[in-house]
Amino acid sequence: MAVPLIASFKVSLSSYGPFNEAGILLRCTHNNEPVLYNSHLYLDNVAAICGGRERRGCAKEFATINFQDYENVRVCEVVKEGALLMRISTTFDRIAGETDLLSALPLYNLKVIPRADGPGAAIKQLVSYEGDAVGKWQKFVGSGMVELRSTAKTDLAPLSPKSVGRGFYTIGDYKELHTIGLVPNAGVLPASGNRDVVGPLARCVRDAAICLDVLAGYTSEDPKTLAGVGKKPKGDYSSKLSANALKGKRLALYGSGWRNQSLSMEARRLYDRALGEIEGLGAVLVEDPFAASGFADLRRPTPPFTDWDGRGLESAPYDLHKYLERLGPGATLTTFAEFAKAIDSENLFGRAGLLNYLPNLPQFAAILANPSQPPNISEFIAVKEQYLMIFDEVFARYDLDACVFPQMFQELPPLHGKEPIRATTVDEINIAGLPAVTVPAGCYASGSPFGLIFVGRMWSEAELLAYAYAYESATRHRKIPILDR
Repeated sequence: MAVPLIASFKVSLSSYGPFNEAGILLRCTHNNEPVLYNSHLYLDNVAAICGGRERRGCAKEFATINFQDYENVRVCEVVKEGALLMRISTTFDRIAGETDLLSALPLYNLKVIPRADGPGAAIKQLVSYEGDAVGKWQKFVGSGMVELRSTAKTDLAPLSPKSVGRGFYTIGDYKELHTIGLVPNAGVLPASGNRDVVGPLARCVRDAAICLDVLAGYTSEDPKTLAGVGKKPKGDYSSKLSANALKGKRLALYGSGWRNQSLSMEARRLYDRALGEIEGLGAVLVEDPFAASGFADLRRPTPPFTDWDGRGLESAPYDLHKYLERLGPGATLTTFAEFAKAIDSENLFGRAGLLNYLPNLPQFAAILANPSQPPNISEFIAVKEQYLMIFDEVFARYDLDACVFPQMFQELPPLHGKEPIRATTVDEINIAGLPAVTVPAGCYASGSPFGLIFVGRMWSEAELLAYAYAYESATRHRKIPILDR
């Protein structure tokens, strides 16, 4: 029979901001060994929920969690669907000794990745978790009381223990990091805090590498950049630049497995010519390895657009609120509410407004109603996870080093026309958070530029720059512009 451990945590500092957490760990047996299974976990910080799901597979759910202290008693209450779901009371009578502590056991989570196209799970996987770094700590021991209830959609009552043993109370330093953030976004006017990437625009690949050396790195103003610590190349981003960098590299080619849209005849001709140049530099070309992977099926255009997936931008009100808040009290606008009032006559999100597509994004309405609170972007996180999982699986199956695609399906439309720019990768890499480097690869008959884009796994910026450099050095397709006075 599984024996439950009921736990709650109050985390004052993490990469996601402060949060409260409570859950149930079941002592059970796996492969004939005693283990802990994390059956239920509740948090009151959406960013921490998403990060935990990506990193550890925790099946975290949002709930309101409150702590109250009464002399030597701490009470934690978890409220979900408007009703009390869990109450945990712990006394801290004395400092715990070694004989008081429970034996450490392996911890397992059930990693559940939701379907992007409807209810239910796309993937379920049992994964082990060893915990984050904990610094100084002190543990107290006392007695405990647990009350588990049922709400409209959650039933914890059957897990109520018949009796409660010891209670523990720990004070400590808890460090939690997440997996994105090479370059900080602090101070950048956001389109989306979940999709925005700051990167260099340069005249050549070497200049781009030098710029990235300056841009990349940790700053306390953007805690997610902790994830980039240890991910930069030894030396600098120009250290791998070589004319021979493409030799022996396995590159994925564009096809319907990536996106079910065809290249124009002229784009196809230019792409084939560029592939011949790349093959001549020693690369191995792999035809449409994403075919039948389900990757292309994840894309979902956002109305009224027919060719652009805007998921991830639904957090725009919260992202803009945090940007304005950072400007300080002396700024003209310091909150999203002030911004909304200032542009009220524009009806920004209305049918004819500039951002008329945002109301069509999942979960946008709830974020707009309360822009100062961390947003629920669980649907975006679900599709991001699926993109990354399929991408990594395809790269592993075909032993790929990178993708090389035409940057666009067809030549650029007129500057002052209504036709959109039709890019091959914007939706996919922005949602998944994958790195990419573009490089000139010739021109259309009209003189419009044709370019290639190298796409790779997370943290592969140095390698992608090297591949682009090798191609640039061999072909010299970039034309130095002549500017009129």
